[in-house]
Amino acid sequence: MKGVVLRWVAGVLRWIFARLSPEVAGSVGIILGDVVRVLDARHRRIARFNLRMAFGASKSEKEVKQIVRDVFRNIGQTAVEFMQIPSLTYEKALSMITPEHRERLDECLRAGRGVVLLGSHFGNWELMAAAGAIAGYRLSAVARPLDDPDLERIVRGIRESSGLCIIPRRTSALAIVRKFKRNEIVGVLADQNTRKQNVFVDFFGVKAATTPGPALLAMKTGAILVPAFMLREARGKHKLIIEKPIEVIRTGDEEADVVAMTQKCAAILEEYVRRYPEQWFWVHRRWRTRPPGEPPLY
Repeated sequence: MKGVVLRWVAGVLRWIFARLSPEVAGSVGIILGDVVRVLDARHRRIARFNLRMAFGASKSEKEVKQIVRDVFRNIGQTAVEFMQIPSLTYEKALSMITPEHRERLDECLRAGRGVVLLGSHFGNWELMAAAGAIAGYRLSAVARPLDDPDLERIVRGIRESSGLCIIPRRTSALAIVRKFKRNEIVGVLADQNTRKQNVFVDFFGVKAATTPGPALLAMKTGAILVPAFMLREARGKHKLIIEKPIEVIRTGDEEADVVAMTQKCAAILEEYVRRYPEQWFWVHRRWRTRPPGEPPLY
């Protein structure tokens, strides 16, 4: 029964949001974000704590409060735009998204080894994946299935409506290798706390437990590691930025090389988050897992 209700609600929301212009959808998302921010004290506190961890006294209380407000607004807009993905056409995507340095991605694909697209919970990460698939790229994304199977079916259906292929995280290794052999793109989000099979790298000067997955994929398969960011510029307007590839490090010490490459990934993300702090997912407990012997931060 719950699954039927969820599918009905999702269908109604998709029908409504599909009829909104990008600008109106952005306004609805802002209102949604404001409502959630007022109601969700727990994640407000996490965001404020994280911002203090990252910026210390360099941000005033007023600035922190403003960033927290804008973080929730970005999440709200992302949620509304996500529900619009099933109705997103190539022409509409072009009107919403300005690509920057797309030639870098095309050049990497010409090498014929596949691409690890390094993403993060920045701007509208869901729209970035959908736009790539709609633009004709053979694109897959690694994702952890949601705990609720009914909700997972709805979310996965929306993601795959763009032509995006979803690879469940727990069964991803062999599927990813096959994608690279076909010279395809596999997107990976690598900016959240990783409790197991992690490496610790500096993120805003604090050790952060991070997945070494993107670095290992590039080292083991030969696929090219390319960071990408979907920058929100205005209501319904985005810039999709393709960064320069991260070169594989090979010193003979594989363990150290993986850490060094993962540190490069974290440094690129930190650069963007410092410039656009309101666009990152500060409501996540990024520094939850600590190195051995360190006390908890949350």
